[in-house]
Amino acid sequence: GGGYMMVDPLFGFGDWTAFIELAGLPWLRWPIIGVGVGLSVLGLVAGRRLLLPWLGDDPPARRARSRALGLVPYLAGAAIVPLSALLNPYGAKFMATSALSTFGGCAWLVWIALDPLTERPEGRRGELRRSPGWIVAGALAALFLFAVLGPGVRFD
Repeated sequence: GGGYMMVDPLFGFGDWTAFIELAGLPWLRWPIIGVGVGLSVLGLVAGRRLLLPWLGDDPPARRARSRALGLVPYLAGAAIVPLSALLNPYGAKFMATSALSTFGGCAWLVWIALDPLTERPEGRRGELRRSPGWIVAGALAALFLFAVLGPGVRFD
């Protein structure tokens, strides 16, 4: 998402930096960073608004639900993505860059989770239930990450 587009060219590593250098378009770095910043802020604002109806009315319960809905996926991704990068044939360097990009690119989940979210939702309140279908989908996505994307996709 936005963090990926923002961090890679800003710090001079990753796919976007390689693309900019190979294309010979150094001026493109700042527009890509700008799009990344815009997408990141939009993701924060939209994510926060979409989360509000699911939190309930009781302030302590709202905080607990907010943390569960933000921190659990953040920490799961922060563990799974770098571990899958260990399978990359180019070595542990990709584990470090994967960890950094995951921590940075998904940081809004932490911001949303730690925000007290004092606004009250308008309209109907949603209810979240544990869904075996989504748990299986997440496990399959992790399996795909480890089996296909972790080792790297070759196009030769």
